Amino acid sequence: MVRRALLPVLLGGLALGSERPDRWTGFRGTGDSLTAAELPLTWSHDRNIAWRAELPGMGQSTPVVYGGRIFVTSVEGPRKEKLNLFALDLRSGRILWKRQMVSSRPHPTGDRVSRAAPTPAVEAGRVFVLFDSGDLFAFRHNGGQLWHVDFNTRYGQLLGGHDFGSSLRQAGGRLYAHISQAKPGYLVAIRKEDGSAVWKDEMPAEGGYGTPLAARVDGRDLLLVSTQGGVAAHDLETGKQVWKNVQEGGRGGIPSLSMSNDTVVASSAEKGKSFALRLDAPLEKAWTARGAATQYSSPLLHEGRAYFVNAVGVLFALDVATGRELWNLRLPGPCWASAIGARDRLYFFTTEGTTVVVRPGGEPDKIAENALPVAGTVYAAAVAGKALLIRTGTELWKVENVGAVRSYAAPDAPGLAPKDANSVPVAFPSAAKPREVWTNPRDGQQYVRLAGGTFTMGCEPSQCAPDEAPARPGIAVAPLWIGKTEVTVNAYRQFARASGTRMPEEAALLDRPLNPGWRQGILPVVNMTWPQAQAFCQWAGGRLPAEAEWEFAARAGDAGKPDDWTAENSGARPFDPAPFAQLRRGIEEKLYEIGARLHEAGAKSANAFGLHDMLGNAAEWTDGLFNDYPPEIRGGPPSPPETPFRVARGGSFLTPLSRSRALSRQRLTLDGRMESTGFRCVAP
Repeated sequence: MVRRALLPVLLGGLALGSERPDRWTGFRGTGDSLTAAELPLTWSHDRNIAWRAELPGMGQSTPVVYGGRIFVTSVEGPRKEKLNLFALDLRSGRILWKRQMVSSRPHPTGDRVSRAAPTPAVEAGRVFVLFDSGDLFAFRHNGGQLWHVDFNTRYGQLLGGHDFGSSLRQAGGRLYAHISQAKPGYLVAIRKEDGSAVWKDEMPAEGGYGTPLAARVDGRDLLLVSTQGGVAAHDLETGKQVWKNVQEGGRGGIPSLSMSNDTVVASSAEKGKSFALRLDAPLEKAWTARGAATQYSSPLLHEGRAYFVNAVGVLFALDVATGRELWNLRLPGPCWASAIGARDRLYFFTTEGTTVVVRPGGEPDKIAENALPVAGTVYAAAVAGKALLIRTGTELWKVENVGAVRSYAAPDAPGLAPKDANSVPVAFPSAAKPREVWTNPRDGQQYVRLAGGTFTMGCEPSQCAPDEAPARPGIAVAPLWIGKTEVTVNAYRQFARASGTRMPEEAALLDRPLNPGWRQGILPVVNMTWPQAQAFCQWAGGRLPAEAEWEFAARAGDAGKPDDWTAENSGARPFDPAPFAQLRRGIEEKLYEIGARLHEAGAKSANAFGLHDMLGNAAEWTDGLFNDYPPEIRGGPPSPPETPFRVARGGSFLTPLSRSRALSRQRLTLDGRMESTGFRCVAP
């Protein structure tokens, strides 16, 4: 077979892989996540952190960099009605300006929908910003707005199951967007000068997040699009489809296409569905990966190898030419941010803030593992000169070779001070008697000493839900300190002030605030992610409880009486639990009408161990992974990370008595935020 001459991908005049080290102009840079920059190898909470900046609202997009400025987006409000664009100074992290626009398609926010997921595109003098609402804006670098396009008005109301999440791709004087949604979608080419449409072509109904690539094949410019589990090529000038190579029954997903020279890789979350094609024979599959898969992050192609990270954090290295698996390596957790290749180093960013640096090669060679004390899930990473930018939903970190640091706050925002008094470990008493109560000077919370012991964890399948079985006698729990109540708003506020983090977004039921302004400081704090809860406990000198520890404390020698604040008794009027046996449609409205609310922590009677609100009031985060029940206790063999979900326990003011039990388990994502979920801490 004679191969056609292939020219590089073209993105705004830059060839794929030729992104200048001081720029990051779009999603995955120019589209391949490769840079020639010399990036830091190691960092920690008190070393090589240039600054940390808080970003109001919530966002999942990658920051883009040009001319010493960083541009990044977020959304705010219970219906994502506020659209934010920030410009930050690259050197200091100071917010130079903020522009807030009104969404053309307000729709409810949540943990399973896009929240400012599309990444902007930037060039000299202009930045182009697309939101999941369907609003596309053009701004000057000084914040002046040039134009605005509402895709809902121009092409019809967007409809997304998880909402729209694809990023812009730029080539020459045009922007290209793949509007993938739950109804038939489309590709569209937009003129940068005025936002007018060049062409539009129909696409299948899918809802994927993939961002297109641009390529020249045999003298013809193509737009490569992830669709139906495969690849479609469209003429860059007219938008007309040229060819398509897809999986039977396949659907678009979150990862984008990856390309190196003439090879394009289309990835899937399912084993045996990721494949490669070559642009000189696009209707054939060059190879299909047997075991490698990726749930969120796009594959990284680097020096003849393809790197995939699956849903539980297993890194696979494949030969790009043949698809043969070379090796695999367990990372500390899953990766939602796409990896970055920098010279002879590969950077993989886990959701919980740990970055693993691997040297490329035929064998696994991990050369560094670096942890950041992030508040939330790591969604994206970018390159800025000789620095990395690591983005969570509410903050942006700059990692650079600056040596030891005392504080990494941007000048106009409070920051963490790693070496101040708050970094001194809290010493829990070691000679306390069982049931003794001790007040932690760091958070002001009271802790109760438990002597530990053995108990039967879980129950028989015939007596409980499948995820609570089977019964496991003889589970041992070591002595520990545990919060007497759930962590309160007042306690969390102390942590927020000391660490420079923001309070969680106010909890609301049906868009109605439950604790406006967090004024009621004696209520349990809720609406925070698992990493936020864990960060508080670490600051307070402890950690989140293992599931066995939590259940042991909740049982307190018996079955855990359901006598705390639940849907049946948290309101001002009686509640009929019957709707819980039916579909939950309208149930939250009924609960709000009767006044179902969080109540003061510790207002109900304590259990036999002296602990309040183990059942009801707020459900509580644990350290448990949502695997087959029950996971191992702290100190024993770790639970295999076969799931990205964590477990909350105990039921809440929104759950009926039947689910407010010591055995009940609730599955949440790491960045899940619930108006009814709080936590308490433990320490050995």
